[in-house]
Amino acid sequence: MFGIRSKIYCPKQRYIERLLMSSSLLDVYIKVIRGDCDVTNSILRLEPGVSVTMTRVSPGRTMSSHILRINNGDPEEIKSQLLRRGVRLVRILGNNTLWVRARSCSACSLLSREDCVVIEGSPISDTEITYRLLVPGLGALRDILRSLVSSGLQPVVIKRAEHIETRDLTPRQLEVLLFAYKKGYFDTPRRISLAEMAGMMGIRATSLRDILRRALKKIVRKYLIDMGFLVDQ
Repeated sequence: MFGIRSKIYCPKQRYIERLLMSSSLLDVYIKVIRGDCDVTNSILRLEPGVSVTMTRVSPGRTMSSHILRINNGDPEEIKSQLLRRGVRLVRILGNNTLWVRARSCSACSLLSREDCVVIEGSPISDTEITYRLLVPGLGALRDILRSLVSSGLQPVVIKRAEHIETRDLTPRQLEVLLFAYKKGYFDTPRRISLAEMAGMMGIRATSLRDILRRALKKIVRKYLIDMGFLVDQ
């Protein structure tokens, strides 16, 4: 249906090729349907009288982090119930927030392997979740949608915007950020060091650190503006 690629690319070549095809970074919101989220399923099995809402997800290839808001119930008891139901790690943050680590669902695992950076995931029902992605061009977005469709996740693009302002990521910053993300630099624990990554990319560790710092600052700033914590000037 979609044709077969006649050429095989290494990951870094593919990143660079897509950056050359599109000078714009896409900010994309995609809704998918999945039923294999361990955290969601654990929440549904909590004892009567307990109310917990998942507010954010940070996807990983094998493990994902989740932020839960406690609407009703004792944090220690909820932590105990979640751990008994297969959640790997629960940290209590304040009186009504939990940080939870659990096995990645099919959607989180798939997206963490695609050519994109997952900024966040926001559940909207027991089976639906909306992801915000940074995608290096339309070609990468089409491939992501193909993968989601073939996995039965029923993707729907909710919003797509192109960024052309000078404060957005440069092609070099995006290349480095994608490479770091795919190699596990942002995983806990890290799967690769800054020095190892610099060697693979053929640049100095100090230069790589500076590129990453500038890129992450831009992403954090954009996120804070979108959330209403900063005013875009």
